[in-house]
Amino acid sequence: MKKSRLVKDWRCGWRWHSTRALLALGLLPTLWAELPAEWRAEFPASGLRLMALLVMLAGLIGRVVQQPPAGKTR
Repeated sequence: MKKSRLVKDWRCGWRWHSTRALLALGLLPTLWAELPAEWRAEFPASGLRLMALLVMLAGLIGRVVQQPPAGKTR
């Protein structure tokens, strides 16, 4: 079995679109739980699942899209 290694530019990982989407996906249930019950009642039951699916798809797309190198700015 191969030994796992970090990617070469791991220190720039916080800039990757996929990392940001994964963070949003992790925060989504917490934010949902913190919403007042009246607000949550306004959303359909499938709303949280749909939002999670969309964020997951954004993360997958962000993983394969070419991003500028760490030293470059927009």
